[in-house]
Amino acid sequence: MVLPLLAALALVQASGQVAAEHTIAWGVQHHQFVLNGSKLHVYLPDDMRAGDTISGIVVPDPVDPKKARGSDTLEGVVVEVGGSKVQTGRFLVTVGALGVMDMVLRNSDGKVIATTPVQVGPQSPPKTTLWSPPVAQAGKPITISGPFDGNAENTNCTLGGQPAIVLVESPRESVLQCLEDQPLGTTPLTVTENGTTTTRPVNVVNLNLSTPRTKLLRGDQGTIKITLTGLKGLPESAYPIPVEITNNTPAIIQLSKGGDCVCMPVNFQDVKNGAWNAQVTMTGVTPGTFALTGVCFAVNIHNLKMGLNADELGDIIGSQIASAEDLLSKKIAAKAPARTTDLIRKKIESLKLAKDALPDLDSARTTFDVAMASFTFFEMAGELIDFAADMLGYKDIPLPGLGEVLKGLKVVAKGTKAIETIEKIEKIKEGIDKITDAKEKLEKIQEAKDLLGKVKEELKGK
Repeated sequence: MVLPLLAALALVQASGQVAAEHTIAWGVQHHQFVLNGSKLHVYLPDDMRAGDTISGIVVPDPVDPKKARGSDTLEGVVVEVGGSKVQTGRFLVTVGALGVMDMVLRNSDGKVIATTPVQVGPQSPPKTTLWSPPVAQAGKPITISGPFDGNAENTNCTLGGQPAIVLVESPRESVLQCLEDQPLGTTPLTVTENGTTTTRPVNVVNLNLSTPRTKLLRGDQGTIKITLTGLKGLPESAYPIPVEITNNTPAIIQLSKGGDCVCMPVNFQDVKNGAWNAQVTMTGVTPGTFALTGVCFAVNIHNLKMGLNADELGDIIGSQIASAEDLLSKKIAAKAPARTTDLIRKKIESLKLAKDALPDLDSARTTFDVAMASFTFFEMAGELIDFAADMLGYKDIPLPGLGEVLKGLKVVAKGTKAIETIEKIEKIKEGIDKITDAKEKLEKIQEAKDLLGKVKEELKGK
């Protein structure tokens, strides 16, 4: 199995006729050795520290019979990493001192045919809390941070109830493989390490690039459509999610935003029905077939707050408070309705409660998620009330409450499909206060927001 890693390719010095390449991505460093059509892949954790016990894998590629010449291939080659010798499969090794550790390839006669360095970082204390990214891209590895022992053999993981392959592991992280055909959307990720089992939700997403034009002449322009699906139910605290598009053929096309790599954020408010869409313009440079790759990273505020200590988490929450206070000042200056400014004040109050909960990390994180869920609910309610005010002609302040607004909309919607949709929103509203789990509450609120969009469409022109 060759892992689908994406990263900038770097050539590594190797002795003899063996070509060596090195990539780092998705929590994994990949060393590829090539000799006359024969390939050998060595996978190691990207976080290797002095004194660590780590797990890696050696994966040989089948020899290309058209290029192989006799015994001049990488079949049967032994890989030596930190004193461990392996031909194929998983291996366990103790990392040496800070600096560079050599990876050596020997043929069946014991002769060294290639040597490549592996960087080793300074010693680092173990992590005490297990966390996983809120988003996993189908077909790509998932890096889980936590108190691991570096031995992948005793780490058991499931994704959506199905066993997940542990690729590599260090004492601070374990990297799993998300399958290409993994069902999209929210699914449980369960990790068992040293007798302790932890289950966390993760959204499996798919990033698709499409264009009606697969070839461009010089000066021709085309549009690349970018679609990210599987986001339904993902909490607002997990956003923004960075998406990166790489132009693998810069001699054939250029991207409108400049450079060979375009990065853009997926923001919570831009996701509709669990999907996000964007476009990038491309221009032909030389006639030919072009190639693009897209990747979505779960490097966002959720990851930060789950991996930081109390002081660092306090700084993150503090920046959120400062941002909300700045927004409040602008809204007051613009003479925004009291309902809008009250909403922002409630968010600030909730965030301050999260900060006050420190140094209790679990309590602070939970309060943070609740603050984000509550803000989204008030945002949805405000949007619904504004919509109803336009539909029903409310002019006086204060406006009626959410319940009264829904009743008024049902009168307007009588005889249309919208009445059923409004009744669904009513049921969600009735149950919101009974939900204590922040993620579950946010899922219900998002469902209500999606239904609100349907109501607007169904009542158009009425």
